[in-house]
Amino acid sequence: MSTYSLPSGQIIDASNFGYLDGAGTGNSQWRSMAVMARGHYAYKGKYIIDGTFRRDGSTKFGAGNKFGNFPGISLKWIA
Repeated sequence: MSTYSLPSGQIIDASNFGYLDGAGTGNSQWRSMAVMARGHYAYKGKYIIDGTFRRDGSTKFGAGNKFGNFPGISLKWIA
């Protein structure tokens, strides 16, 4: 995918204003796929926990490890 009118080429953020220029597909010797889940919970509007879990599969990972798991968690407290 390619974009234009972003404030910087180094900033890749879905909330930045920009335009999608195009998308395409092609043939390659590598294959990959990914699945992601996110969760958010707020208790009394003051304590917040966010969690993410991503599972990636790639032919580049090696013969015995085609898939990798990437969990993440964050905690917030609004004073």
